[in-house]
Amino acid sequence: MGDIVGCRCRRSKTADDSTAYFTIYAYPFRKRTMSSKLTRIRMDFTFGYNASPSFDDNIRICAVWRNVVTRLARGQDVAMEEVETCTLPESKRLLILINPHSGPGKAQQIFEKEVAPMLNEANADYEVKITEHAGHATEIMVSLDLSQWYAVIIVSGDGLIYETINGLMKRPDWERAIQFPVGCLPGGSGNALCWTINYLAGEPVGDEMVLHSTFILLKHRLIPMDLVVIQLPTIQVFSFLSVTWGMIADIDFESEKLRAFGAARFTIYALIRILRPRSYKGELAFLPKGQYTPKTQQAIAKNTIRRMASRETAGSVCENGAVGTYRTISEDSERLRSVSVPVMPISSSKHNYAKDNLGMVFDETVKEENLSDVNGHSSGHLDEHTEVNGMGASNVSFDTEIGGANGPVNHLQADDNRDPSQASGSSPYSPNVSCSLLPPLDKPVPPDWVKVKGDFLTVLATYQPYLGPDNLFAPDARLNDGCIHLLFIRSGITKKTLLEIFLSIDEGNHINSPYVEYVKVSAFRLTPDDLSIGNLMVDGEHVDMAPIQGQIFPQMGRIMGIQ
Repeated sequence: MGDIVGCRCRRSKTADDSTAYFTIYAYPFRKRTMSSKLTRIRMDFTFGYNASPSFDDNIRICAVWRNVVTRLARGQDVAMEEVETCTLPESKRLLILINPHSGPGKAQQIFEKEVAPMLNEANADYEVKITEHAGHATEIMVSLDLSQWYAVIIVSGDGLIYETINGLMKRPDWERAIQFPVGCLPGGSGNALCWTINYLAGEPVGDEMVLHSTFILLKHRLIPMDLVVIQLPTIQVFSFLSVTWGMIADIDFESEKLRAFGAARFTIYALIRILRPRSYKGELAFLPKGQYTPKTQQAIAKNTIRRMASRETAGSVCENGAVGTYRTISEDSERLRSVSVPVMPISSSKHNYAKDNLGMVFDETVKEENLSDVNGHSSGHLDEHTEVNGMGASNVSFDTEIGGANGPVNHLQADDNRDPSQASGSSPYSPNVSCSLLPPLDKPVPPDWVKVKGDFLTVLATYQPYLGPDNLFAPDARLNDGCIHLLFIRSGITKKTLLEIFLSIDEGNHINSPYVEYVKVSAFRLTPDDLSIGNLMVDGEHVDMAPIQGQIFPQMGRIMGIQ
């Protein structure tokens, strides 16, 4: 059942055939030819029932099978006495946002040829919106009636996810809206969040990426995801992925001219920057989660490290959960509900993409909608509580309500004992989230922060394991570990050493290099000395060079995945 994504009733295209059919669609693991690697492959199993000369009687029996199989495939129990009256899970509408210009420009083609057939096998209810210009996703999410939709699915690169999250945060009801479920499918060059979701779900990464990401989407649970509030002198944005400066930012931004090459553009430009490395002067300050001990090597000893007293910052993360935002479900406890969101539809999901070897096609007279009278329940689609048996999905439900029996929970407020005078106070930013760890950018950082000043090759603050294809920059990171994973490389190393570091990133072994500083922090500030050179990127989006700081907000968003 963990491999099954859907089950649909069918009839023969022969008019006088009273046999009714149901088809089960599954994606089990199989070994690749001439390889030990596992990959999911599509399989369908069709069963016929013709005990009665009446097609209507036969299709009712098939509908019972369909309903039971669908519920079991989504991790829902069906008691023996409930079999005859079992109904399909409640339908959940999905908004699909596609950026046709993302990466090599194949996102729409990927959706139509690879994603849509799997969604239809699962009888998913979705509508598609094609974005028309930069910032369009932000505009859509600001104006959406969230009560009409279950989730938004991004088919693009990471840029459209960034727009979506910041659109939710621009709403007047941002505290509730930011918990609106977001899913993603790879349609761009980087697809870092898709790589992370597959990696944490135990699904293959790289090969057949679209298939495995769509499978996760169909079998998903809602997982809390950390976000980071990023402040620059004139703007505040909300980041789900990373802040980069120096070499990594140069590779990301300057390789845009090679977008037609897809993910290969990052490799090409990485080699260019390794052969022609640049050094950037600045100061990096951060608040470590625990004791920080810098790596001291002669090759990097010329940099000045001012060690301040560090302490482990109290956070709002509990083991296996977020305070006040979700709870474990017992056998007889009531399922918690998720808010949904509305959008502007463009096209229907009901397409017939394939015929099988039995010569059967979907018949308009027995569409899923027309079978609702069989059990007195309408056709079902995705459910927010889908769970995959044997794939690491925990028995956890997520509550999108703000607060509970004990009153509202301010999960945007870090649990910190800092002197209020050190906090940002009345913020010039909108929305005015309480960044208790961040002083104003024109004020010095608190004395318990660590400061590193000197020449840097690159600085990376990330909150996800992957930063792009085969770029496992933070192998210990999780979607909701409450940490900013800060990595930086200082100048003074050879090109050969730099190449070795980059060649080890695909397995995450670069963090063991004596030249790569890796520390988990709650907040950071980066102050470049020269604002006229270099690149600064937030979630792969270019921003003006300026002092920048960020603070983690544990489990602020909701992502569709398996963990």
